[in-house]
Amino acid sequence: METTFERHEIRQIALLVNPAAGKGKSSAAAELARRAFAEAGVAVTVLAGASPRESKELIRRSIDDKSLDALVVCGGDGLVSLALQEQAKTAVPLGIIPAGTGNDHAREYHIPLDPLGAVKVITAGYATRTDLGLMRDDEGREKYFGTIACMGFDSLSSARTNSISFPRGASRYVVAGLIEWARFNPRETRIYVDGQEVCSGPVTTCVMGNTKSYGGGLEVCPHADPRDGLLELSILGDMTRWGMLRNAGAYGNGTWWKLPQAQTGRGKVIRVEMPAVTAYADGDAYFDSAIECTAVPDAGYYLVPRS
Repeated sequence: METTFERHEIRQIALLVNPAAGKGKSSAAAELARRAFAEAGVAVTVLAGASPRESKELIRRSIDDKSLDALVVCGGDGLVSLALQEQAKTAVPLGIIPAGTGNDHAREYHIPLDPLGAVKVITAGYATRTDLGLMRDDEGREKYFGTIACMGFDSLSSARTNSISFPRGASRYVVAGLIEWARFNPRETRIYVDGQEVCSGPVTTCVMGNTKSYGGGLEVCPHADPRDGLLELSILGDMTRWGMLRNAGAYGNGTWWKLPQAQTGRGKVIRVEMPAVTAYADGDAYFDSAIECTAVPDAGYYLVPRS
């Protein structure tokens, strides 16, 4: 689908920072970015809440500030997700300075992974509308996500990734996966796409993609298009631990959706019932047990490269 842009003059921004993102590299990236913005004549208000709740309140106030030209996040996909909860469906564009572990929002939209390159994209001022995913649980709680939601082995591995500090970078996902592999068994699951049951039985993992990749560029939803009003679904069915080990290469490069035990699909609304498992999205814990993910057209609004 053709990408359209809206041009913004970027003269004043709010810069949301999480010093813990990327195991500490966010602070250095934020300082580089702040200096680069100053050199470009952009006024910066730094937002650094002591808790997610405080950060959300700071974001909300910034979104309501009519003098603000953009909200900019310096951190990982989890911090981008935090910003999306307040920024989604607004006219305030979201800029991203990647400083996390996976940085899959930035990878999808071709935003440079170095802070100075990302600042140039933001100050150029080209914004585009995209879909977002909206996850809802059976209690009616809702949260937006920008990249991929998952349940099963992948969500357990995401939890483990967030709990360990070594190694740095995307290789942490591999180490976390190995730790979880040693204790994992497929879970009885039901999955529905637009009201039709597509899966019933043991499932190793399932992912729902608004965009293509997670885990630092693993394209588990290779045909996902964040502008088509649909989510892509990849399901890996019943697989023993030894079967997972034999196919470790497919997990390592994100091509497990090609395995004989896998199936794929697309839809606007995807429901997953996987008892006693927490759903993750954008690398963070969202809700427990049954969840429903819906594609929401034009809810995202990002500052991205023009070409």
